[in-house]
Amino acid sequence: MVDVDPLNVDQSEAYNILSDLENAGKLSSDKAELYKNKFHQLHEACLNNMENERQLAQKISQLKKNLSNEGLKLEKANQQQNDQKYKMNSLEERLEQVKKDTNEVDDRNQHLQSTIAKLENEKQDKVSEYEQKKLDQKNFLEPEIERMKAMIAERKNQLEDGAEQIEKQQTDQTELDT
Repeated sequence: MVDVDPLNVDQSEAYNILSDLENAGKLSSDKAELYKNKFHQLHEACLNNMENERQLAQKISQLKKNLSNEGLKLEKANQQQNDQKYKMNSLEERLEQVKKDTNEVDDRNQHLQSTIAKLENEKQDKVSEYEQKKLDQKNFLEPEIERMKAMIAERKNQLEDGAEQIEKQQTDQTELDT
């Protein structure tokens, strides 16, 4: 068998059969030429159809690859979006917790400020009360202190007078003894 180029219509088996029929006188040369032209046109249409199918198959393959790539991109984008939603929800939960903690700290701070103010007032009251008691005690004790000072001064004077008398008596005794 001879290798025949399937793209060359002049070497095809059908072309050779038409030539053989024409040579054998079974087909007129006009008819043989007409059939050869029609066969040539049909062959061209088949080749064009095959080329179109090949190009379409390539395009389909490329589109499948593109679709697969786009599907992967979409899946990745969806995963990133889900990750972002998860992070956003986590951040929103954390923000709510921080707000709650802040409110609790503010409430506690306010309570402590109130307690401090109350204690400051109590301190001020105690200081005033202490100062008043001190003043009252001073006022109460001052006359007694003054009386005691006067008594001490009087006793001192009495002692000095007694000492002078003793000294005078001793001097008198000494003079008498001498």
